Amino acid sequence: MGSLPSVAAPTPSALPRAAAPVSVDPTRYILGPDDVVSVVVLRHPDFSAADLVIPSSGSLILPVVGAVRFSGRTLAQVDAEVTKKLKARLLRPEVSISLSRPRPRPIYVQGAVKTGGVLEFKNGWRIIQALAAAGGLASDPDLAAVSVTRGGKIILDTQISPILNDVSGQSNMALQVGDTLRFYQRVVNVSVSGAVVKPGPYPIPRGGGIVEAIGLAGGPIDGASLSKATIRRASGAIISVNLFKALRDNDPTQNLTLGEGDTINVPATLDRISVLGEVKAQGQFTLEDGRTMRVSDALARAGGTTENAALTRANIGHADGTTQPVNLYQIISKGDKSGDVILQAGDSINVPRAKGITVTGEVNDGGILPLEEGREPRVLDAIAAAGNLVPTLKPERARISITRLTADGRAITIAVNASGLLNQTDMSQNSRLQDGDVISVSSVAKALVTIDGNVKTPGQYEIDAGDGVPEVIARAGGATEDAALGRVSITRRGGAQPSFISYIDAIRKGGAKPDFALQNGDVIVVPRNESRATVLAAVNKPGSYPLPEDRPATIGDLLTLAGGTSFQAKTKEVALLRKTPTGVQQFIYPMDRAGKNGILAVDVLIQNGDVLYVPPVKTSPSKLSSIAGLLSSFGTAGLLLR
Repeated sequence: MGSLPSVAAPTPSALPRAAAPVSVDPTRYILGPDDVVSVVVLRHPDFSAADLVIPSSGSLILPVVGAVRFSGRTLAQVDAEVTKKLKARLLRPEVSISLSRPRPRPIYVQGAVKTGGVLEFKNGWRIIQALAAAGGLASDPDLAAVSVTRGGKIILDTQISPILNDVSGQSNMALQVGDTLRFYQRVVNVSVSGAVVKPGPYPIPRGGGIVEAIGLAGGPIDGASLSKATIRRASGAIISVNLFKALRDNDPTQNLTLGEGDTINVPATLDRISVLGEVKAQGQFTLEDGRTMRVSDALARAGGTTENAALTRANIGHADGTTQPVNLYQIISKGDKSGDVILQAGDSINVPRAKGITVTGEVNDGGILPLEEGREPRVLDAIAAAGNLVPTLKPERARISITRLTADGRAITIAVNASGLLNQTDMSQNSRLQDGDVISVSSVAKALVTIDGNVKTPGQYEIDAGDGVPEVIARAGGATEDAALGRVSITRRGGAQPSFISYIDAIRKGGAKPDFALQNGDVIVVPRNESRATVLAAVNKPGSYPLPEDRPATIGDLLTLAGGTSFQAKTKEVALLRKTPTGVQQFIYPMDRAGKNGILAVDVLIQNGDVLYVPPVKTSPSKLSSIAGLLSSFGTAGLLLR
């Protein structure tokens, strides 16, 4: 037998270029039409072939080998046949048959999914895997359903929620290549109108009731007359329903089942009470039908009192103009229900502000401390509440003073023997404190700065290293109500150009301090807030008041600054005078109901120069209008509306 001719090993550039092979099990993957394969015979590039597409006939013509059937066989089976046929030409043929690109295996996902379309089917896929590959649901899972079509027939139609709750259940069926999945909502469409958070059309599950629809609409708002709700059927029939029992008492007989096209209407009620002053959300609140509202209920609706509330000095203003004191401390802290009276429509709870006790200087956690009602704190109590002295300050080097406003508005300073107090050798120095006291703790021989303008006690004050304007304002008794904290000026020694910085957040809100450390000799000027409004007639403290610098002000805010309406006030309507380019305009606002635009009087925004006139009880609407016109005509308004 003659020897076979030798064949030179091909260079890399002589090998056929094939796509990177796909990793599959060569003994299990069954080839079929549209699979792309590559045949490589090592050291024989002329016998090799790259990226061959298996035709519908299932066979390919290979160099030298001839026709070879690929379809319906594994890669290993084809490899064995090609190797066997090449042995007629080669001594030890080394053959590698790989899958360059598998044939498409489509599955179709339609409807309420995020990225539907034609997907590449994966072995073992069930409905949940196809849903995940389509990006998940684009609708409410509680309302969603899915149908599976195979061979032109729907073989499954079910809700999604059972599949999501039990992926191993029968509803999560196995899929096949070519299946079509359609995701949709199985709902009835209803509408919700009236006194709800979000009126509008809503889909609800078939068989759902009025409670589900109200929940989708955000629930009833303050002022909803729940016991007088109605359902208008698509046929035109109107059915009364007691939502109070359905929502509050969980009465299933009132949770009526809804049908396609039903409309639920929740009417509103106009019976309201007001909560003003030191509460977290002042405003007007509805007297809910079917229930009474006590003082404690109204405070809860207003978010509770703030830390600055003077609980023992609150009062209730009644719609008839009378005022009734109410001790909120006894109600809230002591649980005394004797003062927790039932409120009537038109009542107004006024919660005044407590100034608190300020501890500033060389303490660990200084600031404004609320004056706890029912207690008489002393100096050591306040210093302890402020975290005690900083570690570097010894009692012998400490300086403590108390700044107090007297009844006539004068500021006095009370010196404290710090060493005797802190070492507890002279407890007579542990004085009782009063609301509004400012305790300053410092060390001797400190730098001095001067503060002037709208603070309670202008003058020179010692500062510590790193002290800023908020500390000095606190030592000066705090800013006055007229202070404009948005443009505080600081001038350095030597007459340098002053710096203007806003301290609204640091002082009014207790926020972060601006990054400006003071130096010895600095001069701080707190200017007057020139943006003001005036309150006249039946309020507890008539006069001109500064408007907040950091937020819009409302009629409710202005009434709070004026101490609330007096017992002589006719609170059903007030007059607002405003200067405009065309002259002074007057506006009459009702206080006991929303205006034509749906806005409550206490929520009406006020502007610089406005004049608010609260009429006495005996003032008629026509007289109120004439008084407002009189003010506008005779210069009183012109003087105030500067």
